[in-house]
Amino acid sequence: MDEIPFCGHATVATFHLLAEKELLRSPGTYTLECPGGTFGIELEPQGTRGTRVWIATPPPPVQPNPVALDALMATLGGTASQVDPSLPVIRQGHRLVVPLRRLADLEALTPRGAAMNALLMPHGLRGVYLFTREAKEEGSVAQARYFVPGFGILEDPVTGSAAGPLAAYLAEHGSLRLPEHGGTVSSRIEQGDTLGKPGRIDIQVTGRPGQIERARVGGVALTVMDATLLA
Repeated sequence: MDEIPFCGHATVATFHLLAEKELLRSPGTYTLECPGGTFGIELEPQGTRGTRVWIATPPPPVQPNPVALDALMATLGGTASQVDPSLPVIRQGHRLVVPLRRLADLEALTPRGAAMNALLMPHGLRGVYLFTREAKEEGSVAQARYFVPGFGILEDPVTGSAAGPLAAYLAEHGSLRLPEHGGTVSSRIEQGDTLGKPGRIDIQVTGRPGQIERARVGGVALTVMDATLLA
C-alpha cells in the first residue's frame, strides 16, 4: 500500500475546516507541504457558502508516453482511433494524460484494472487521465475520467490534483486562451458524471501565451458531521 502524495479533496476539506473553526483567516494565503510538493493555498470567502479553497498546482514534469496507444486503449475498452490527434498524449508523473475526440467515447470506456496495471506499472505508471474538450455545460472547457488501478482505485470521481495540470496543458495548447499581454482565464473541468457523482472543478490559469505563470484549482467543502474518534 502506497501513500497518495497529494489529494485535492482532502486539502479543500482541511482548509475549509480550519477556516470554519477560525484557526485560519479567510481571506488569506497559506502554504501546504506534503510528499507531492509545496502548494500555495488561498482562502476566498463565499458568504453563506463558507470558503472557497484555491490550490496552486505545480506542473509535474512532462515526458513522452511510453506505451503503445493501441494496447493502452484496449485495456480501457476503447480504440486508438478515439484519441484526439490534435493534442499530445503525455506522461505527467505516475499518470498518462490522453485527449479523446468525443464525449460519447469517453463515457463508453470500460476499464480493466488488472490489464491496465500489467501494461502500465512496468513503466512506473499508476493510472490514466482521459479528457475531451466536448464538455456538457457552458463554462466548462473539458470533461475527464481518471482510472487509477495502480493505487487501488478503478475510477476516481473527481481529481483536483490532475485538473490543475490539465488546466495548464489546455492553456499551453490553446484551448484556454490567455490574454496576449497577460492575465487570468477561468473555466471548469467536469468529472464523475458517468459514476452518477457529477463534480465540477473550478480552474484558473495566469500568464500569457507561451508563458504560464500559475495554474490552480478551487472548490468549496461542506461540514456534514462533527464527531470524535475513540481508540
